[in-house]
Amino acid sequence: MDFVNDKRNDGVVAAIDNPAFLTDPDDQKEKSKDVVVKMEENTNSSSDDDDSDDEDHKNCLSLIPKYHALQNKMKWLVQRQSAATSLLVAALYTAYVLTILAIPTDTEILKSLFGNVIKRTILKPINDFSEKIFSHKWVPWTGFGVLVILALVFVIVDSRNELRRLQSLLGFAFLLLFGFVFSAAPTKIKWRHTAWGLSLQFTLGLLILRWPFGQKVFDCAAGKVTTFLDFTNNGSDFVFGELSSEMGIFAFSVLPVVLFFSFCIQILYYWGVMQWVVLKLGWCLQVTIGTTACESINAAANIFLGQTEAPLLIKPYIPLMTKSELHAVMTGGFATVSGSVLAAYINFGVDPVYLISASVMNAPAALAFSKLFYPETKKSKTSVAQLKMEKGDEANWLHAAMVGVTNAIPLVANIAANLISFYAFIALCSHFFDWTCTLAGADQGTCTLEKRAETIATYALCGFSNISSIGINLGGFGAMAPSRRGDLAKVVVRAMIAGSCATFLTACIAGVFS
Repeated sequence: MDFVNDKRNDGVVAAIDNPAFLTDPDDQKEKSKDVVVKMEENTNSSSDDDDSDDEDHKNCLSLIPKYHALQNKMKWLVQRQSAATSLLVAALYTAYVLTILAIPTDTEILKSLFGNVIKRTILKPINDFSEKIFSHKWVPWTGFGVLVILALVFVIVDSRNELRRLQSLLGFAFLLLFGFVFSAAPTKIKWRHTAWGLSLQFTLGLLILRWPFGQKVFDCAAGKVTTFLDFTNNGSDFVFGELSSEMGIFAFSVLPVVLFFSFCIQILYYWGVMQWVVLKLGWCLQVTIGTTACESINAAANIFLGQTEAPLLIKPYIPLMTKSELHAVMTGGFATVSGSVLAAYINFGVDPVYLISASVMNAPAALAFSKLFYPETKKSKTSVAQLKMEKGDEANWLHAAMVGVTNAIPLVANIAANLISFYAFIALCSHFFDWTCTLAGADQGTCTLEKRAETIATYALCGFSNISSIGINLGGFGAMAPSRRGDLAKVVVRAMIAGSCATFLTACIAGVFS
């Protein structure tokens, strides 16, 4: 080995460099013996080093199985933590469903949706048993208190490595306190509406943002929606050519998505698909949160439709609504965005997972905060059994598609006009208030938001809560119910504030889980 040779040479050189070795012939034999001894010592030491290297190599090889064992242990711990999270979600959801079953429901609803057999053999015994258990007032409140404590413990444990996420809980509590203090009738608040609406919102946030399976489901849904909207490029490329495909001009690449989406939605509306989906979702909201039929169906429709399109499903009943119901219906419109605008946002580059989950979570949040901000003081005159979902009066599906495109043209023009005006106004404001961006999590040098701040902002801004929407709501509802224009004008500002708070509540939940 080169290492051994170097050792030997060092010994020889050391011996030769010794003046006594060269100048004393009598001691030459003795010196030679010393040289040989040194060379042997160096050789032995080098062999010892080789043995040491071999031993270290063996030790390293022996560590490999231990490393794999440790790696498998870490994977097991991660899977165990994920399983614990899933178990907690399942426990919360089971408790939630059991409490829902304790709520008395309309037999006509059960009959129309489940049939007499299922109602008689399954639902009625469960409902009777739960009514007996929950006849004591302290039982549901105790159960809800336990759920709140479990949720708080989960959030605190989940945020132990990033405590700033707990700041969102303070924002959540402040919004609820604000709604209670400025409520139109604080003594008339039915806490069941608010409690179960917020718990449903929290459960959806947990399933979507923290549960791996829920994340995969919404990632898949977002991918499918994006793929569906990408088909718009075929039409816009044919009409606008390079202006759409290569140059990427906003008006020619993004706004056509609104036309295509409205085209498809109107076809589904003509076939009755939208009415069926909205009716089922509205029933779920009514059973869980306890809101009236019109409020629930409108909130479900707002997930897909805009603030003026969704109320068309309940148009015949708007003149009969109480002020609280009108407030809830308008709040739902302010707290959500239409599917067409959602499609436009996706083409802006906004994460579709955030947009889709925000649309779903804002529906129960709007009902919950609306009933806190403007409680019901009268009895509703409508029920699900009285509601009939009418199909469109178009001649066929092709006629319906053309109507959808025609109705979307003013929306496209409004989007373009508002973007021009607001971008100019934002530039003016940013000129004077650049320094305040640091308070929102933006870097003052690059003026870019952190990932977490971007997520929270997306959830907070995913709604129609703005001044211009007040005029849109008054015009749309006033045309559908001219006799209620005075009442509409009294509640519209409150509804806009409630819609903003609903989106902020969703943003707070996103802040807790992100």
